Amino acid sequence: MPSFSSILGIAALAASYASAHVIMIEPHPFNLDTEPLYQTWPLSADLPFPCQGRTQHAEEVTKVTAGKTQLVKFWGSAVHGGGSCQFSVAYGKEAPKDPSKWHTIYSIIGGCPAEAAGNIQTTGKDPHGRENGPECGNDTGKECTKQFNIPIPKDMQNGPAIFAWTWFNKIGNREMYMVCAPIEVVGGKDDSSFVDTLPPVFRANIPGECTTGASGSVINFPEPGDYGKVIEQGTPGSEGTCEKGVEPNFKDEGAAPAPENPSAPVTSGAPSAVPSAQPSSPATPAQPSAPVQSSVPVVQPSAPVQPSAPVQPSAPTEPSAPAVQPSVPVQPSASAVPSAPSSVMPPAPSSMITTTVNAPAQPTGVPAPSQPAAPVASGKPSWAGPDYQACPADVQSGMLHCFSETTWGICNQGWAYVSAVAPGTKCIDGLIS
Repeated sequence: MPSFSSILGIAALAASYASAHVIMIEPHPFNLDTEPLYQTWPLSADLPFPCQGRTQHAEEVTKVTAGKTQLVKFWGSAVHGGGSCQFSVAYGKEAPKDPSKWHTIYSIIGGCPAEAAGNIQTTGKDPHGRENGPECGNDTGKECTKQFNIPIPKDMQNGPAIFAWTWFNKIGNREMYMVCAPIEVVGGKDDSSFVDTLPPVFRANIPGECTTGASGSVINFPEPGDYGKVIEQGTPGSEGTCEKGVEPNFKDEGAAPAPENPSAPVTSGAPSAVPSAQPSSPATPAQPSAPVQSSVPVVQPSAPVQPSAPVQPSAPTEPSAPAVQPSVPVQPSASAVPSAPSSVMPPAPSSMITTTVNAPAQPTGVPAPSQPAAPVASGKPSWAGPDYQACPADVQSGMLHCFSETTWGICNQGWAYVSAVAPGTKCIDGLIS
C-alpha cells in the first residue's frame, strides 16, 4: 500500500489536474485565443521548452518601458500551494531554445502565483474552458492568485523581445510551467551590455534536465539575480538533483519605479479569452461519477489541443505534507462555458488538507460529457491520440476504468488516455489500491 505522504501527493495532484492550472494573462501571451491554444499544463516532451512551443500568434504586443514596472496577472485555480517563479526576457521574435538567451530580471521565492494551503476555489471559466479562481488584486493576498509589478531595469536593451514567466510549484509533481508574451522594450539602451550581465533562467523537471526536491518544498534558485522578493523561505534540500540554490540577497526595492499605467499594446489582435466581469449564475452540474479513493493516482488530464501529442503527466513524487482525505465524489464540470463555477477546495486545517476533486476540464473542441460514454460508431474521435483506448459502454464520462490490473484511465466520451498504475498498486473494479 502507498504511504500517507504518497496519498497526499496523489490527492493534491488529482485536484490540480481536475481544475486546470495557471497561465499568465498579462502581458498578453501568445496563442491565448488562437489555435494551438496556450495550455495550463506544465512543460513536457509534447509542450516543450521554451513557451510550450506556442509562439505562432502574437495577438497583442505589449510595450514595456525600461525604468518602469510591468503588471503581471494570472488566470487559474490549481495553484499547487504556490512555489517559486522567475521573470525573464529573450530578444527577437523567435523563442530561443538556449536557456542562456533567457535573461532573468526578477525572481520570487515562495508565494508565486499564490499563497494557499493547496489549490483555490474555482469561480469561473474563460471561453476555452480554462478555469479561474479568486484574484487578490495585489501581491500580498492569500487563497487567491496574486498580481505583481515587475521592475524593468532602466538599462534593458530596446527592441522586440519575449517576456516569460516560469514557475516551479510547491505541491504535487515536480513540474516546470512557462508562459510567454511578445513585448517591445522601449526607453532603454540600444546595446546588450546590461542584458548580458543578467543570469540565465533556471530550468528543471523537464526532459533532459535535473529534478527538484520533494513535494511540499519551496526552491531557491542557483542564480536568482539582483532583483526579486522572498515571500516564503526556501526549503533546505529543495534542489533535489539540481544545482543547490542560494539564499538570495536582493537589492532594495524601495527605489523601484512606479508602474506604467496602463500597459499599452503595440498591435491589437484577437480579443482576450479572459472575461473581465464576474462570473454569472452557476450552471447546473452534471451527475457525479464514482468517488475517488485516497489511493488513486494522479487524475489524467484531458487531451491537449494538439490531438496527436497528448500531455503525459509525470509520476507522482514523495511529498512531505500529511495525509489527505478526499471529501466528496468527483463532480464532472459543467460544459466549458464562461462563468460555470465548480466545487470549492477549502483551506487546509493544520492536521490535514481536505480536497474536493473535480473532473478534468474538456479540451477545446471536445463536447462536455453528459451521457454515458460509448465508443462512437465511426471510430476514435479526432482529439483522442494513439494512447487512448475505448471504454466499455456502461462506464460514464469522468469515471475511472481499469483496463487491466496495471493500467487505468478516466473515461471521456467513450475514450480514455491509458496510464500505468503506481508501483505497488493494482486497478480492480474501478479502484486503485
